[in-house]
Amino acid sequence: MKGMYCFETFFQSVNTHEGKLAEFGHRLSVVRADLAGMNFLWDVVTYNHHEELARHASCILISLSYTMLGPKLRREPELAHGKFIGRCYEKLLCALAGGGASPTGAAKSMLVTSATAGGDTSAEMASVIGRLLRLIVEYIVQVERGLQIERTIPPHGASFQSYPITLMFTADAWTLWLQTHVNESLSVIRRWLAGQLSMASSRDIELYLGEKAIPVSAMHKTLAAMSVQYSTAIGVKIVSSYPRGSDSSDFIEPETERHLPSVVAARGQQGMQLFDLLYNLGDCECADVVRQVRELLNLMPTDPRVIEKLDGLASKPSRHPSIDDLLGEKKGAKQRSDEQRLSSPLSHREILSSLFHVDQVSPFRLLYHLEVLASRLMPVSHDVTGRQSATSFMSDFFAAGGIPLLLSLLQVDKEMDLELRRSVVLTTIQLLRFLLVEELIYASPDKGNVHFISSKETGLFLGGDYLQTGLSEQEALQTVTSLLKVSWAAAAGRLWLSASSSPIKARWQLTDGQLSMRTSSTESSGSNEEGLSLRAGICARAAAVDPQDVQISQHSLELLTHLLTYRHSLFDQFLLLAEVPDFIVDTLVKSREANLRHYAMEQFWSLSKMADKPSLRHMLLRVLFGARLPFWVPSASSRNLPVLLQSQQYFELVCRLLQRYSRADQEQVGLDPRQQLKDEVNWLKNFSRSSLKEVKVADELLLEGHMKLIAGLLAAEAVRKSEFTAQLIDYLLEQVLFPASHVVLSGAPIGDTGVLDLNEATRVAGYSLLLEICRGEVDNLRKVATRLVELHHARELDEWDYFPLVEPRSANGLVGLKNGGATCYMNSVIQQLFMRPGVVQALAEVDTLNSGLAKPEGLLYQFQVVLAHLGGSLLQYFVPGEFWKQFRLWGEEVNIREQQDAFDFFTSLTDQLDEALKSIHQGPLFQLRLHGLFSAVFDDGQHSFEREERFNAINLTVQSGQLETALDEFFKLERLEGANAYYCDSCGAKRNAVKRTSIKKLPETMCIQLKRFAFDWEAGRPIKFDNFFKFPRRIDMGPYCGGRRRADDDLSLSGSGSSAGSCVYDLAGIVVHSGQASAGHYYSFIKERRETAQTNANYGKWFKFDDRTVEEVNMTDDMLESECFGGSFKSDKAEERRRYWNAYLLFYERTDVQQMNMAVPLSAMRLRRSTKRTTSGLKSSSRVSRDSFSELAQLVEQQEVVKVMTGGTWARIQQQIREENLCFLRDKDVYSQQYFVFVRRLAELCKEEDEHFPAFAVESLQLGLSFLFRTFWRTTKKLRSDMSDWLGLFTFILKKSESACVWFLNYMTENAKPARMTLLECPVAEVRQALAAMLVVAIRQYAFYRHDGCRELSPFLRVLLEFFGDHLETWAKQSSQFFSVLQSLTTMGGDVCQLLLQMGFFEQLLNFLLLENKWTTTHRSQFAPLHECIAAMISSLATAGHELTDVMKDVLFGRRQTAYLKQVLISCRETPVIAPRMSGMFKLLCEDNPSFSETLLALLLTQTQTVLSNEIRELLLILSDLMTMNDRYQAERIAFTLDGRTTGDESLSGLLKIIELNQEKDARRSYQCIKFLVQLANKADPVRHYLLQNPTALLWCVDWLKSKMNENACPMNDNSSNEDSNTRHFQRTMSAQVTLEEATALVSHIRQPSDDEMKE
Repeated sequence: MKGMYCFETFFQSVNTHEGKLAEFGHRLSVVRADLAGMNFLWDVVTYNHHEELARHASCILISLSYTMLGPKLRREPELAHGKFIGRCYEKLLCALAGGGASPTGAAKSMLVTSATAGGDTSAEMASVIGRLLRLIVEYIVQVERGLQIERTIPPHGASFQSYPITLMFTADAWTLWLQTHVNESLSVIRRWLAGQLSMASSRDIELYLGEKAIPVSAMHKTLAAMSVQYSTAIGVKIVSSYPRGSDSSDFIEPETERHLPSVVAARGQQGMQLFDLLYNLGDCECADVVRQVRELLNLMPTDPRVIEKLDGLASKPSRHPSIDDLLGEKKGAKQRSDEQRLSSPLSHREILSSLFHVDQVSPFRLLYHLEVLASRLMPVSHDVTGRQSATSFMSDFFAAGGIPLLLSLLQVDKEMDLELRRSVVLTTIQLLRFLLVEELIYASPDKGNVHFISSKETGLFLGGDYLQTGLSEQEALQTVTSLLKVSWAAAAGRLWLSASSSPIKARWQLTDGQLSMRTSSTESSGSNEEGLSLRAGICARAAAVDPQDVQISQHSLELLTHLLTYRHSLFDQFLLLAEVPDFIVDTLVKSREANLRHYAMEQFWSLSKMADKPSLRHMLLRVLFGARLPFWVPSASSRNLPVLLQSQQYFELVCRLLQRYSRADQEQVGLDPRQQLKDEVNWLKNFSRSSLKEVKVADELLLEGHMKLIAGLLAAEAVRKSEFTAQLIDYLLEQVLFPASHVVLSGAPIGDTGVLDLNEATRVAGYSLLLEICRGEVDNLRKVATRLVELHHARELDEWDYFPLVEPRSANGLVGLKNGGATCYMNSVIQQLFMRPGVVQALAEVDTLNSGLAKPEGLLYQFQVVLAHLGGSLLQYFVPGEFWKQFRLWGEEVNIREQQDAFDFFTSLTDQLDEALKSIHQGPLFQLRLHGLFSAVFDDGQHSFEREERFNAINLTVQSGQLETALDEFFKLERLEGANAYYCDSCGAKRNAVKRTSIKKLPETMCIQLKRFAFDWEAGRPIKFDNFFKFPRRIDMGPYCGGRRRADDDLSLSGSGSSAGSCVYDLAGIVVHSGQASAGHYYSFIKERRETAQTNANYGKWFKFDDRTVEEVNMTDDMLESECFGGSFKSDKAEERRRYWNAYLLFYERTDVQQMNMAVPLSAMRLRRSTKRTTSGLKSSSRVSRDSFSELAQLVEQQEVVKVMTGGTWARIQQQIREENLCFLRDKDVYSQQYFVFVRRLAELCKEEDEHFPAFAVESLQLGLSFLFRTFWRTTKKLRSDMSDWLGLFTFILKKSESACVWFLNYMTENAKPARMTLLECPVAEVRQALAAMLVVAIRQYAFYRHDGCRELSPFLRVLLEFFGDHLETWAKQSSQFFSVLQSLTTMGGDVCQLLLQMGFFEQLLNFLLLENKWTTTHRSQFAPLHECIAAMISSLATAGHELTDVMKDVLFGRRQTAYLKQVLISCRETPVIAPRMSGMFKLLCEDNPSFSETLLALLLTQTQTVLSNEIRELLLILSDLMTMNDRYQAERIAFTLDGRTTGDESLSGLLKIIELNQEKDARRSYQCIKFLVQLANKADPVRHYLLQNPTALLWCVDWLKSKMNENACPMNDNSSNEDSNTRHFQRTMSAQVTLEEATALVSHIRQPSDDEMKE
């Protein structure tokens, strides 16, 4: 490459000197086309063997040929493009056979050379041709890249609708799906989105592929050009930065389009026959050349000669434009004569044969012709003319007999490249789908919606007609067979077998008109013929299937389905084909592609639903049940794992086929559902579960399928469920779905194999099976409901919004630690110690509790608890609460919300644990493993002295930049001179000396602290050094152990002998600090090094421990640098940023210690000892990977260990963890949305019953109430999403069944505590409201059922009465729902009210309401129903003419009258909804009762004067009702209200006086009173007459209001009011204007004109 760079410099110098290159601005441009040295560049591209040089020369050529052209040369782009492409064309000819050869001869020469010449010659020729083709492609792409508008002549690759694609558009709040094709442009898709979002312009939509935005300049590109394939998610963002403008399609001008290099190449100027050359190159055997040819042809417009041939099929002149037509080219006489000669009349058959017959065209040209045909039938164009042209051509194509020719291409018995064959078959099938069955997708750019065009819409329903009548029976059957073979071969990934003439070897045979399995299987044959023909099981042999094969198989099967649908006569013949059963089993079960199996299932199901052809349904069941599949083998060792993983669609189709299967259908198929049920139940009970990870998924799929099958068989006709469900219910509940709950409840041991933790689909299948078991069987429902209540809903919870931890530990088997607020420094260090081999094993041997010297609250025991949970808990994380309490830092308790230093914690924790071990006569643990020994030697030349110092870490500064340099600095020689001289004991004086520090003994695990923290004494704050500091994965500490170390020195404190490798350490753990010195976060990276790779699946992997989260990381060198080294980095915006996250503690482990650790079993860390089990009855289990074991199987092993280690500390901790794990597994099963939905659906089974509804209803209520009270209403809101469904269900049951209603009230009576707690103590209003609504419905329905049986409500009412004695005032702030229940009782009539009065309800309510100084506004907001209860009981007696009780008289007319009325009025003000009801009671009491009226009016007027102005509306409403009462005291009430009262020294202002007093200080109050008077005067004549008797005050009010309205000229506010604010300033409003007009009209006929008015 250096030589090439030298040539570039020389090239520029020479051409610049000759004036051929010149600078324009700061850019070098070509000013003359005859550049010197261009031939050399072409030779480098053509003849050079160095690929990199050739590519570089290609880039230079492209730049010089167009990119760098000066302004003058750019004016003639067509000339420049033609020159470049012509030169490439000449080079291609020269590379093939020499300059004089024709294109055809040159290509043939290449083929011959490729076949006969040596391999080097062929490869060299292919390489040169590939470079030249790639050069043309890159040139076209480079020049046309900046084209931002749509083209009139699309490139061939974008001219037709290619294979379909599904796009998912995602934004923050919505998701949209679009089915389109890969040749659709992004601009059309963007306009479609704008239409869907009702946007005026699509320019405000920004699209994203991944995280990268698609530029506006790329919107004209197709999805294929953007590498969007198959199903893709595209991000959408609404922006407003794009320029506004028209959203219509902007097409390029023809004059501009003719200058594009792709168009220039297609026009073939200067005698160029580029199309012919490319066609012949496409037939060569070099895959790279063929790929380049395809890419170039896709960039160029379609060959006009092929289009003209297809136009020969048209009955009318075609309007399809050619290149010359669109560009306005004028043809010469010679060219026109040549075209006339070449276009001699051909028959339609000859035209089709010349284009699509495999014997007349090569496979490559055949594919190209098919794509051109697709562009005529399925154009991308969205204009109406294009659609009409396509429709017309489709009719001509049918008439010309094109369909049989396309059908013949499905089985081309000709040697063909596999990729080429796939493309030919896929394109053919897409054409047939459109022509015969499928609709064509158009995304309308104008209206922004998806539009489907088909022959049905255009009135040319040709496809269906052709399927019915266009094919003979033999042709149709042959077509069916061809489609079957294509679909089968593609599903197997062996498409070439569809054209094989070898017969299909079927495992089924036709006997007496029925299909039966052959006695000998051909599937396992190992003959050489297996690869030559289709046979049973061939799909299972494909390791993977190409996506194109998947599409071919799916579309072929769809065509087959439609053909059978239209030609019913073929149906019976199709069923008798011997290969059909094998084809069904292969595509449905043995295909490796899940989406293909699902597609096959849907197609088979679609065929089976044909009402007049039930034979396929029978045949499918016979085939599926008769197929030799390993789905009924219960032994794990006998299973065919790949097939088991593909069983889902098989069981799904079987279950669908069994739906509504009558007894006649069963006899027709030979199906005995009773016997099959017996077999299925036995299989389920004998099913053995595997603990291996790779088998676990297959187990769950198999279990899911069989449970679905059992449910389907139970639903079959003539099956008595009671014969099979007795034992099945217990087995499903206790062994399959809820084994942990069963163990927790009964304490029974789990089976030896344990139970797999079921996935969601399998669990839902189990729930569906239970639902089917209970459907129509009340005894089964009772048994299931009772057992569910026992397992899950019998225990009382003492908290609300309860949601246990149901997140399991990570898939790697590691457990996190909860952050207590700022305990991340603890968590990161504890995880480092836990992952250190040997620590857990050593502490597991310490019997802390039985030593007699330690207490359970001690730090050592709590640390054992933490480590045991990290090793054995199944939860996502452990909460070390007791450990936080026991740990002391510098002798003081730690505040878990205060950050501490991780190294300080590491030092303090290890020291305290070692001291605790010594206190119980145990040796130190961490001192042996983590401590080393420094040796400091002082040498003054005459004497030397050695001083030893123990260390637990090496503290290094980070300014040096790397670990080796920092260690060298740490251990360098230190000279002691002057004041710092060394005092020699032997000499008795200070002497100059040299101090050598080295490591005398190396620790097993070496901790290195990077000193990143310091204190800035000047600024008075801590600081952190984020300097870049590099450390290696392996380090040799030998150079730092000192020259005095002897060969036999013991380098480890553990007593291991030294060796050459004993000084070598590997990086094992990193504690990272992220943040600043004053605030930050710690987390750890740790390498798993326990055991070996054979026994520990995580061995050698790195994990990130970030508090409760543990995840595997790929600790590459790049990640190590970016996550741990610190320093700075370049952001996406090229900004320099500091990495505030960097390593703080490094843990290195000695290599010889790692080898010793490999012998230590990981089971000790799993809370199990490697103790020989001698207990009788215990079975040994094979070892499994730590991340693939069965959860409950692990608990079994722990249980067995407990028996061995009875009495030990570790065994006690194990037992505790086992119980926690079981509770976790139980809660995980229960507190899930799937389980909650299952319970509701189980309770809803009663809706399906009619005759036995009462019995079902009671069972549903019993299950539902237990579930609601103890689980559903106690949990969090996210699991209570179907609250309304439960309420609807209970309402339905209570309204439909009297017995259920009676049972419900009896249950509430007998279970008063949960009802009281839910109705009063529950903090969730939604829950309280739900229970209250249920009680109200039950009470009302009970009264409806038993008209004279109100006395029977007494027990339930006494329970409600007892609620007042249970400290009701404590829960008064949330008591409105309870009072609403009472209020509903008072609305049931006088008899119920009498009953309530007799039971003391009124007195209880009143005493509660009048508790002195107890209630606040928040309390009183809950009392609205309570006031309505009291009012209803008073009104009930008053209306019926009964005498009020003594308590009522006392509160209404006696000593508690004022207190009660004040409370009522306060509640009316604060809760306006009750004001009308209270007003009704007041009217009853005021009627003919002047004393009560006066007292009430006085309170109303007082509060009207004193309360906030926004609270008087309800008071005025009550006043209005009282003043309009028509009795003999009405006049007195009106006078009292308007004028007030004066008695001795006391006076009470009336409304008129209140208006006058507040005219200045509280204008809003005055206005409200005026408005009230005006409205009341217009409504009540007595009030109006009273006001008009003394009109002075009224006239003054009108004048005051008018003056207020005229005070300022600001516009009136329509959105504000003078009645809903507590401010005092009057505001001009429309309502005030209306009030003024009404008041003016009221006084208009009594007002006297003024003197000024008289003069005027």
